[in-house]
Amino acid sequence: MTKKICVITGANSGIGKAAALQINQAGCHVVLACRDPSQGAATLADVHAQTESDALELMIVDMSLQSSIQQFAKEFQANITRLMCSSTMTPPLTYPRKRSWSPVRGSNASG
Repeated sequence: MTKKICVITGANSGIGKAAALQINQAGCHVVLACRDPSQGAATLADVHAQTESDALELMIVDMSLQSSIQQFAKEFQANITRLMCSSTMTPPLTYPRKRSWSPVRGSNASG
């Protein structure tokens, strides 16, 4: 593996955007995984302007919807040969929910 690839969810603003900028400056290829296409495109352009790096790409995913995560995974997997994951720890949630998993887990860990 010659170049590390880092997928950052919620990369369109705040900590996610700052992480994308710093990680890209450290030499990694960064995938900005954003829910909103227009905000994601604006962030991609902004990070690209600051880093002048071509090792950036935008992929659209809603981390609260399992169907969106599955579609993202298919598209992402088509372009890679090896994947190593690091997951986020979240506390157990006991409130009723409409989706197959909690919005917190769905937004913080890609299941």
